[in-house]
Amino acid sequence: MRVAVIGSSGGMGSYFVKYFLSRGYDVVGSDVVTPRNRPRRFAFCSSNVEATKGSDVVLVASPIDTTISVANECVRSMRRGSVLVEISSVKGKILPQLRRLTSRKGVTLLSIHPLFGPSLRSRRGMKLMVVSDGRSDGLELSRKFFPDAEILPVGGREHDKLVALTLALTHLVNILYAKTMSSRVRPEQLRKLLPPMSTVQLALAEGVLSQDPRLYSYILTENEETRHVVRTLSRNVNEVLRIVERGDRRAFERLYTGLAKAYSDDARKNRSLSMIYKAFETD
Repeated sequence: MRVAVIGSSGGMGSYFVKYFLSRGYDVVGSDVVTPRNRPRRFAFCSSNVEATKGSDVVLVASPIDTTISVANECVRSMRRGSVLVEISSVKGKILPQLRRLTSRKGVTLLSIHPLFGPSLRSRRGMKLMVVSDGRSDGLELSRKFFPDAEILPVGGREHDKLVALTLALTHLVNILYAKTMSSRVRPEQLRKLLPPMSTVQLALAEGVLSQDPRLYSYILTENEETRHVVRTLSRNVNEVLRIVERGDRRAFERLYTGLAKAYSDDARKNRSLSMIYKAFETD
């Protein structure tokens, strides 16, 4: 089976090149950036069309805001019965267009969202959200191509709700943390002062800030579900602000205790603290 990875020089693209090679597939790819170190048995093509022609599976790993234009270019060269895999982090605006594109050509669309980054070392750590919308073919294809992965079937809208909570909110909280800190103290001064828990928090914020702003801006502004999450975050911040301005310790303790009870039992708390200190010591 021949697999084409479009955007093969990027983080996730290069990951999937290595992954499919490890599965024994013939793998080709294309990208605006020529790879410096090509894996053995990997063929780099001069264009998306060249990579797509003759491929059984085409995986689009280009920047999210180019997914539609790249898929449109690829689908024209794909044969009937082949599979287009898209891995975008926001499905709402993209999926309807991709479904129209692929159905006209008789191409099967597989919509997944990898819940891991390109540094993943073991196949057994793979976790994928698969947009099934009640259909089994996407799940079957996912299990075929990613047999070691944990497959999480979701609907398209459900996917975007989960992304708003697990990605957009996490990104935003860390960005706001970094912005608030930098308005008060220089980062190099901050690093000298922080206890373990704050050190881990700073590492999370710096990790977020090391990523692609194009991807983060898309997740924050193009996912309609993110707006609801940000409004909720804003209400919660305002609630805490009112408590702080009143100096109302009891109200804060009620808020804190209720959340602590909802999130964890004593065993989970101990594991969470151990993870934080372990990360601090490793750093």
